[in-house]
Amino acid sequence: VCAGGLLITFSGSGHPNALTPRAFWILVDVTHLAAIAAWLGGLLVLWKAGREWMAEPEAVRPARQFSLVSTIAVPVIRPSVCPVRKRASIIWRRS
Repeated sequence: VCAGGLLITFSGSGHPNALTPRAFWILVDVTHLAAIAAWLGGLLVLWKAGREWMAEPEAVRPARQFSLVSTIAVPVIRPSVCPVRKRASIIWRRS
């Protein structure tokens, strides 16, 4: 709950707040930030676990879970950046 509130706070006070419709762009930004957090968090766990642990049989389940999360998160990360950047650059040029 706290993490969700933190994501909404960052999105609500950043560039998406200047775009219209506000609620839509804030939701896009929250989704983008959540996907980044999930993907980087999974990478960090796998990195800290080390190669020796990844060779163990009990590592199969977490590796598969990370694979599933990555399959969903990475496509969400990239497209959600493009519209916000384009809209923000248009607003920047107008002001």
